Amino acid sequence: MVLEQCGYHVLQANSGAEGLRLLRSERVHVAIIDFWLPDMDGAELVREIRRQFPEVRIALLTGSTEYLDPKELNVDVVLSKPILPEALQEIVRELLQRGSAAA
Repeated sequence: MVLEQCGYHVLQANSGAEGLRLLRSERVHVAIIDFWLPDMDGAELVREIRRQFPEVRIALLTGSTEYLDPKELNVDVVLSKPILPEALQEIVRELLQRGSAAA
């Protein structure tokens, strides 16, 4: 809702498989992925996105209090929940300005 209010077109998936289907049918620039998904873990989904859609920027959202290294997970940024709406807006803006992950 916060990102839509900023003018972004937002798609929502409730599982990793649904997210992959959306990526196949829509042009996506940034994926915000929860680490805990009902059908696969976030790391598995990230591996699949990187394999099929290397140009997509990825923000991994986690409720974990332990440090997760973005480089090890092959994501652009790791976000801790809860995240302030303003911080989410800024991170999405930064990811879009970086261009594609494949660049």
